[in-house]
Amino acid sequence: MMIFAEHVKNNLLSLIQQMAAVPWLFSKNSTASFSRSRKLDFAATIQFILSMESGSLKKELLVYFQFSFDTPSASAFSQQRSKLLLEAFQFLFYEFNSLFPFQENYKGYQLLACDGPDLSIPDELHNSDSHMSVFPAE
Repeated sequence: MMIFAEHVKNNLLSLIQQMAAVPWLFSKNSTASFSRSRKLDFAATIQFILSMESGSLKKELLVYFQFSFDTPSASAFSQQRSKLLLEAFQFLFYEFNSLFPFQENYKGYQLLACDGPDLSIPDELHNSDSHMSVFPAE
């Protein structure tokens, strides 16, 4: 299963890099946006947005840039984000999903999920897949 997760991630990153090669197609100002070299370039901005969790913007930036001394400011991120067109995310969504054609649907939907170890599920006492006792049976 880990191999499939890496395959999914690599496909996503590859697609973002392909988009980054033509950033003017996904920018509000096609002549100036993402034309200069910055720490938050087109690809990093998209990847950061996709990786954000529930922390503050400042904390999320620090985590994403591994607490680097030269982590971009929240203002710098906001400026970069404002350059993107909504269509960039629509394109990424549809192109990414097209990479994984499904033979079966769940109630009419195609489901694709990769998640890390932070997945929380409720304990069900009678379901051995979701419940494990830490105390030895007496």
